[in-house]
Amino acid sequence: SKLQMFFSFAYSAEDIYLQRADMENLVYEIDDVLNKNCPNSSPPAVETIALNSLVAASYQNSWYRAQVLAVEKSAVKVYFIDYGNKEEVNVADLRPIPQDLPVMNTPSLAVRCAPRKTK
Repeated sequence: SKLQMFFSFAYSAEDIYLQRADMENLVYEIDDVLNKNCPNSSPPAVETIALNSLVAASYQNSWYRAQVLAVEKSAVKVYFIDYGNKEEVNVADLRPIPQDLPVMNTPSLAVRCAPRKTK
């Protein structure tokens, strides 16, 4: 059988991220939960942001699930786990992740596709 995928993000022609087509509604459901809850909550204090923790991060006027990769004084580098892109965002654009079931219980939806390295 074949698995239908959607393009999500590309760093290069050899490093792209896809999403499974059968997960499209779940992606939108998670995004909806974040966009309803996050604008009304407060950002965390920078000293409480842990590496590899899951947060909600604002990107292009919407909220998405993100994993913290690095923490600076006023900015945080994050990996958007459902889309594949990595961005630096201001601490003011982070929120604690809502505890709703689809948000917390869904693994990363971005699938990295890159050529296999040969020996």
